Amino acid sequence: MRQSAITYVALEFTWPNGKRAETWGLRIEFTSAAEAHGKVTPFFIPAAFTRGDFLDTEKRPLDYSAFKALAESREGRLYTEGLDAYLRDMAQPTHLNFDRAVLRALLPTAMSFTFLKSFNDFARNFILPADKLDVSDVTASYRTFLGYERDLNNLNDQFEKLKAIRDTFTRLTDLRRDRVLARYLEAQLRHEHAAEQLQADEERLAKLKAENAGEEKRLAELVELIERGRAESKKIDALIGETPEGQLYKFIKGRNSELTQQISSLSGIGKSLDDALANRLRNARSWSKELRALPIELEAASVNAVERAIQAVADKGVGKGESLVRFTSCVLCGDSKTLESLAAMDRDGEFRDKLRGKLGRLLEEITSGQIRSLDDMGILLNPRFALIHGPLKLRLDGAWLDLGQLRGAFRLAESDIERAESLITTGRRCLTIENETSFHELAKLQSSELLIHTSYPGSGTLKLLQRLPAGMEFWHFGDSDEAGFDILRVLREKSGRNFQPLHMQRGRIPFEQESLGRPKLKCWPYYD
Repeated sequence: MRQSAITYVALEFTWPNGKRAETWGLRIEFTSAAEAHGKVTPFFIPAAFTRGDFLDTEKRPLDYSAFKALAESREGRLYTEGLDAYLRDMAQPTHLNFDRAVLRALLPTAMSFTFLKSFNDFARNFILPADKLDVSDVTASYRTFLGYERDLNNLNDQFEKLKAIRDTFTRLTDLRRDRVLARYLEAQLRHEHAAEQLQADEERLAKLKAENAGEEKRLAELVELIERGRAESKKIDALIGETPEGQLYKFIKGRNSELTQQISSLSGIGKSLDDALANRLRNARSWSKELRALPIELEAASVNAVERAIQAVADKGVGKGESLVRFTSCVLCGDSKTLESLAAMDRDGEFRDKLRGKLGRLLEEITSGQIRSLDDMGILLNPRFALIHGPLKLRLDGAWLDLGQLRGAFRLAESDIERAESLITTGRRCLTIENETSFHELAKLQSSELLIHTSYPGSGTLKLLQRLPAGMEFWHFGDSDEAGFDILRVLREKSGRNFQPLHMQRGRIPFEQESLGRPKLKCWPYYD
């Protein structure tokens, strides 16, 4: 029987990277069989120890001095002062990093080797603390993890889409390069083909020239003869023109041509104004009869009104001093513009402000000077007006007439514009409007701007524009089609004002200005 016994109990702790290991344990020595508890010495060695490191050459546990020397040689130490210092160093963050108070409370119970139903009960009773665990940090960490996971999924989706965009763009770039290359190759092949065709045509042309050299020479001689003949003809014409007889011949020839054209255009109308009117009335009555014979239901009042109008014209004829040019043109020529084009108003000379023109000169020759213009027959021009709304004052016969007091639109005759001694406006802008519907809508706003309704401007509108102050801003609001912009051009040219377009945009569909709807604003510029 041995008189003494030595026991080493140790645990080796190795860090996950495998580069660090620590050995913590207890040395228990009984010096005699009578000793009840023995001497317990805790120790620490910062290295990995095997079973053989605790034995001597005879395979017996090392005595105290040998083990102390071994521990110190490995930079370890023995805690002769007791367990408190041992546990304090063991719990440091640089070593095992645990809660010493919890270990002190649970370790004795855990070492009692009490048998329990499951490991969960053991962990709950001897390892985990008795108070309720705070899992808010764990929950927050888990939610953060879920958020990171969603972000990573989104980033991955974006990455995949960006890859698809990159691949598509790369393919597009390649296709564009191929298109340019194909066009270049096409152009090069066309050029080569054209060069070959040109060379073939030049060879064919040279061959044809060689074959037709005689005809070319003859053609050149004929050209020379023609030029010589023309020169001779010009000399003869010049000689004829220098003689009185020749000048008279040219005048008679030219005048005959003009009169032939004018007589031809008037022959279908009638020999006199009454004949032309009677012919038109016969056509109107025939049309009325055909209208009644149609197999459709018509309002009797409308047809009767037309027939009464025809009969009134037949009874009264064209009254002196009352008939207008376009009405007479409709009766004589079938449209409202022909007579006006044949009898334009003279601006200067003996027939100033009278309807004369080509038709007046012809009437003078036919009637031997008795009728010299349409005015002599009682056929007068339509009076010219300008449709206006806004601040405008006219000085007539020494008194001011304030038309801006009118809330609605008004018509101002060209004759009143001309005889006005002064014309002033407090408006900052003058706005011409193509369509009458839009004109009246803007007039309702009472915006203190001078509004004028016009398409292609008549003489009354032009006279008003020319008398307005030059310092005003001039704008035109019309349709956005070609006709609308042509009206803008005509306004600029005929009025001499620098008109600017308002809410007009080329290519806009629909192009009508009414498509903008009612004005959105109560003042300039009326629309957003």
